[in-house]
Amino acid sequence: MSRKWMPTLLLLAIACMARAAVAEEGQGPPKWAGSVYLWGGDTPIPTTLGKEGIIGLGYQLDMGMGPNSHWAWSANFGYGIGDLKEKITGPVTSTTNELSMSSYEIRLGADWWNDCCDKLWYCGPGFVYQSTSVTAKSTGNPDFDYKPFYTYGLEARLGGTIPMGKKWSLFGQTAESLTYGSYSQTESGTKEELTGWFTNWKWRGGVYMGY
Repeated sequence: MSRKWMPTLLLLAIACMARAAVAEEGQGPPKWAGSVYLWGGDTPIPTTLGKEGIIGLGYQLDMGMGPNSHWAWSANFGYGIGDLKEKITGPVTSTTNELSMSSYEIRLGADWWNDCCDKLWYCGPGFVYQSTSVTAKSTGNPDFDYKPFYTYGLEARLGGTIPMGKKWSLFGQTAESLTYGSYSQTESGTKEELTGWFTNWKWRGGVYMGY
């Protein structure tokens, strides 16, 4: 899914910028707006050399760049959790392995806004940073806390709002990011390091209040 949507969203972001350069018709963003939202997506973790699901709550702040501008600054902060459990049952004993994850994201960017079909749409690029911590639990063994896994890079997103009142709306967005991750931890004289590039998909949706 990540590889499928990454080129599409990047092209959408480029198309938004091209559209902004040739036309300034329609309605732009509000002077400022705040959003409370649910978010989720695939998040890389070092323990499985893969990605696991995270879901949480976040807040988004949008500020228009001017009275006649279709551009707005945007900032996001979100915190989420995840859980992965494996149970192995044998003829004598059973073992349960569990990964408990906590993660927060910070995004700073700019979006181009316009209206269509009585709805406001926006898309644009941003810088995204995410930190994910993992605790491993296994039957008969003490819990093990991994050091946080940091990823940072660029994110392209596409979103829209559906008016539900004079100043508030429902909103949703889908986003794809290209990030670089790094991780290092030494345990009992053994050093483990992980670095690499990741493509991550996310969704956000909630209540939007604009003025």
